[in-house]
Amino acid sequence: MTKRFLWDDAYSVQSRVIDEQHKKFFTILNAMERLRKAKKCTPNDLLRVLKSLTDYAFYHFAIEEDFMERFGYERLEHHRQQHDVFRSELATFAERATTEEARTLLEVIEEYSQGWLISHILREDRTCIPLFQKMDQLL
Repeated sequence: MTKRFLWDDAYSVQSRVIDEQHKKFFTILNAMERLRKAKKCTPNDLLRVLKSLTDYAFYHFAIEEDFMERFGYERLEHHRQQHDVFRSELATFAERATTEEARTLLEVIEEYSQGWLISHILREDRTCIPLFQKMDQLL
């Protein structure tokens, strides 16, 4: 069972912009946790919070990928593929949301998303710290 998703400085990529965006993922996943624990959790509620996560993921990934492209980041395609895995999984969850019990699927989405996000930040995004710091200087 998933629990509240708490930010820790160990997840920092030393970028004000990207850290704030990552924290937004935590906020959305915590909204999922609250919804799952609520008395009422309908398929429409699930779709609403899943859309929020999906929309934000697309927004955030586009920003990262844009800066990686601008600065000629050598692992851009690998990083983009990692993002594509998450985007694809979110699309699969949206398809499943019409046929599966909302509360149960919500827990699956939370577990997957928390695990993917932590792994991605620690293994992939942390290798981009110099790039993200350059990005902060431009914004």
